[in-house]
Amino acid sequence: MTDAPLTNEERAARIALIVRDAEKAYDQMYEVHGFREAKWQFELAYDWLNEAAKLCRELGNEKGAEAHEARAEHIKKVYRHQFMDPPDLNY
Repeated sequence: MTDAPLTNEERAARIALIVRDAEKAYDQMYEVHGFREAKWQFELAYDWLNEAAKLCRELGNEKGAEAHEARAEHIKKVYRHQFMDPPDLNY
């Protein structure tokens, strides 16, 4: 059984859900107890935002894709600066 291609409306709805979940994961980075859990939340947020960028490109929304990629990179910088031991200050 193969999955049917997503419609544009389904892609847009999926993007909204993915971005919502990515932002929740980012918020959770600050709520968890331990570097391992923070890393897991960072990876979820980062991967989901890049997935949202991919779906934006499928819709022909290059600006949206770039915005999601920029947000993912920002979250990576925050994670590296605040959660790595020792912090990666070269961002």
